[in-house]
Amino acid sequence: MDRNSQTFIRCQILVNSPVHLGCDEVYEPTGFVMDDEQDQLRVFDPTDFIARLSQQDQASFSAVCRKGSVASILEIYKFLQNRPVDGLRVEVCNDFKNHYQQIIKLPLGDESKIQQELNRFLIERTAFTPYDNRPFIPGSAIKGAFRTAYLNWLNPEVKAKSYEGKDAHKKLESYLLQLGEKPFETDPFRLVKVSDFRPVGFFKIKIVYAVNRKKKLSKYEARGPYQILEVLEPGVSFIGTITIDSPNKKVPIRTPITVENLWKSLAQFYGQEKHREDEELKAVGVKPIEIKVAEDQHLIRLGRHSGAECLTVDGHRKIKIMQSRGEKPKNENHATTLWLASESRNPESNQYLRPFGWCILEELEEEQWRRLEKEEREYKHQQAIELAEKLDLERETRARIVAEEKAREEQETRLAEERKRQEEEQARRQAELEAMTPGQKDAATLKYLSDSPQDEQLSMEIYKRLENYEGMEKINIAIALKEYWSRIGKWSGKQSSKQKAKILDIRDILDEA
Repeated sequence: MDRNSQTFIRCQILVNSPVHLGCDEVYEPTGFVMDDEQDQLRVFDPTDFIARLSQQDQASFSAVCRKGSVASILEIYKFLQNRPVDGLRVEVCNDFKNHYQQIIKLPLGDESKIQQELNRFLIERTAFTPYDNRPFIPGSAIKGAFRTAYLNWLNPEVKAKSYEGKDAHKKLESYLLQLGEKPFETDPFRLVKVSDFRPVGFFKIKIVYAVNRKKKLSKYEARGPYQILEVLEPGVSFIGTITIDSPNKKVPIRTPITVENLWKSLAQFYGQEKHREDEELKAVGVKPIEIKVAEDQHLIRLGRHSGAECLTVDGHRKIKIMQSRGEKPKNENHATTLWLASESRNPESNQYLRPFGWCILEELEEEQWRRLEKEEREYKHQQAIELAEKLDLERETRARIVAEEKAREEQETRLAEERKRQEEEQARRQAELEAMTPGQKDAATLKYLSDSPQDEQLSMEIYKRLENYEGMEKINIAIALKEYWSRIGKWSGKQSSKQKAKILDIRDILDEA
């Protein structure tokens, strides 16, 4: 609709094949764990993770991180393996879990091998918002796709001549858009404003491999090594707006963009490129993506590995093709390979490979827009509830852990105090014993004996030494023996004849009837 000489369009982008929108970010080794049971990457905040570790685990983890060696990265992976963490969950393709296991099992002594494998294990993230980790489609990526389509739509109309040199593309753009001497002021895309497109409700992202395949079947594989990419999966929906300002009469724009022409350029260019690629895919055994474009919908291609043809102007393509080692690259008007999304690093066939980047851009009525915004609000509300519940549970868990740690510390304190008291008591007794005469030591020793065989044997030895003592020493040892035997049940009641004889001896010493 028009707003003060503007054309304002509410839109939805529906993802139809894997889309990766580079953001120069990777998943760092200290920021994720592999959940083998769920086949998911669990992404977390390292600071929060460390805070939840026990003091012993914190010390161990810090010691590994401080090493700073290539091999220590594997130690980090091993430390984190299958640890329970909260955070973003990212599905992984079939082969990724095996790849991860192979990485962490590398021998720590071969740093050259580790470095080589880790260089190939970089997991590139798709564009995301740091505060909630949700993916988005940058407006600049959409606008870039518009520009390529529009240039291709203009090309047959104005019959542009061929340009050479490093500025060839800029010269071609200037010619097609009739920019003149003021390329910025007269560029029609200066008046096109595209917002970032944000997801609606639940979103699905996945870790896949990008593999390179020749467009013509050959016994030799394409030279490009696999890449590991996080992608938006088919079925994900994003909403945003497009605004086209009316040209300022003071600055003439010779090729003004209208909504009608923009949609025509998308249909013509991406329709042709989709048909071309479908034929190339069939030739190498890949099933093309089926896309039905309804009224008020427009085909568009976004993100990395969209194909060189979808980024250039037909008839003016100079795509660099690498040759055998030692030979100079050459330029062609078409790419000779395709980058395709794969579940495996080395797929045995091309049957299940998928092309990247195909999407549908759909115009929305205000009612449709409000419905999607409501869906997004409800999703965020539910996420907020779940987050609050999780925080409550975390608080309860932390409070329980703190209480358990406090109780354990108090128990350890009590045990330490008891050990100290026993040690002090033992030291006191030892000091007293060392200051005593032999008779006093025997009497004192009997006070602390138990009914163990060893202690009974010791009591017998003291009894035998009675004849060596006289006077009060003898009486005190006799009293101690009586108390000891009473304590262990060997003074009264039924006793052996030998024990009765010993009791009589003690009674005589104590002058007891």
